[in-house]
Amino acid sequence: MALQELISEIRPRTIVETGTNRGGSALFFASLLRLLHGSGTVITVDITVTEETRRRIAASPFGDMIQIFEGSSIDPAVVNRIKQAAQSGQEPVMVFLDSDHSYAHVLEEMRRYHDLVSPGSYLVVFDTITRYLYDVPHGKREWFTDNPLYAVQQFLSEQDGFIPDRSREKYMATFAPMGFLRKASRPRPDQWRATQSVLEPIASDAGIRCITFEGDKALWGGMLLGCVRNNQCDGSTLPCRPGMEGMVSLEVRGVANWQGKRLVLNAIDQQHRRLAERLIDLTDTWQPVSLSIPARPDSTHVGIQLVKVKTPAPVIFETRNIRTAL
Repeated sequence: MALQELISEIRPRTIVETGTNRGGSALFFASLLRLLHGSGTVITVDITVTEETRRRIAASPFGDMIQIFEGSSIDPAVVNRIKQAAQSGQEPVMVFLDSDHSYAHVLEEMRRYHDLVSPGSYLVVFDTITRYLYDVPHGKREWFTDNPLYAVQQFLSEQDGFIPDRSREKYMATFAPMGFLRKASRPRPDQWRATQSVLEPIASDAGIRCITFEGDKALWGGMLLGCVRNNQCDGSTLPCRPGMEGMVSLEVRGVANWQGKRLVLNAIDQQHRRLAERLIDLTDTWQPVSLSIPARPDSTHVGIQLVKVKTPAPVIFETRNIRTAL
């Protein structure tokens, strides 16, 4: 369901898939492209493709839409052939990685294929959930450290143009937590410095208090996360076109007195209307948080705030890897 929604929203015309197996997902992708456009291209690769798989794909109603490549998905010669095929197709291009799920292999795939993804489209990494399944029946102990999730985290530290879209996990059951990566429509170097911040208590009836973060001021001409106090915007806002939607993501963790503390990540427009919010229960480990900003026809600026629920004690926390895509 999540994949159908994603493809119907982005409406790609070319899909690149690593991990053909028996061809089921390639046929699934091709059927969606046929419904959306009447045509399209699915490029699929696996280290071994059986003759039975080739016959089934060729005999299907979508056989003429699917190009099959055999070989390692990180072999430079194979990668070059796939890129040539993808570049000869139409945009938008979407990439799904679902072959060897080891850390090293997935990271290399991401490094080699991310540039194929069209702005606004997605790079999807499957089976990041293996990080959490190492100790279940039929799990493997090595999955604790050797998994696609760690590859995603390493890739995000190298590339600023992709943002994890946690909204794609809304059905609660997913094989790809942190695996839906959206390519920014306007790539920009928005990797912000890690900061330590303190939200101090103010008047007992104040309710919430928010913090202004430090960052690259040349990026937006001001602060990314600003304060709103007494219905007045005390920080800067993100410029956007009316009707534009966007995303912001960051990682946050508690530092000292994190137990039982809650923060709120929210977006507010220039009329001080709250557009979206996400509750964050602080822990002592880094946790990724993302917020989807819905489009409004009359909003030209959006402020992103991190605020705390009323509490008499200060909340000390750290943030890192703040990214925006509008």
